[in-house]
Amino acid sequence: MNLKSKKTIAAKLLKCGITRIWFNPEENDKIAKALTNLDVQKLINEKIIQKKQKKGVSRARANIKLIQKKKGLQAGAGRRKGKKGAIESRKSRWIKQIRAVRKELLTLKAKGTVDTKEYRKLYRLGSGGVLKSRAYTRMYVKKFIKK
Repeated sequence: MNLKSKKTIAAKLLKCGITRIWFNPEENDKIAKALTNLDVQKLINEKIIQKKQKKGVSRARANIKLIQKKKGLQAGAGRRKGKKGAIESRKSRWIKQIRAVRKELLTLKAKGTVDTKEYRKLYRLGSGGVLKSRAYTRMYVKKFIKK
């Protein structure tokens, strides 16, 4: 039993492709008897002929990746383009570094590890680029400023 003509009529009525038309296999004899557009429309209303859902592309994996990227992950060396300065400028890197060092110096001063005179000396060293990080600042103080 060839129902191709019925499929084309149904596709036209449902405004979709022929591959998306589904016939109820138990009602094949009813479908075969349908000759006109009106007959096919009645079968559609009775849910004997239905339109299959469109197959879409799942965004699940993409959404997981987006969540990871928001966390700052998935951004290794292989993902980067351009020079070192294209990702983060020299100036913003310096700002980050100097703020961290100056914050560390303030905490050391507040603790009493460093007095005002030493603090000023270390502050200038930080501005000069000698103190590269908080850890190095702590190590420098331990090594060169004896209490």
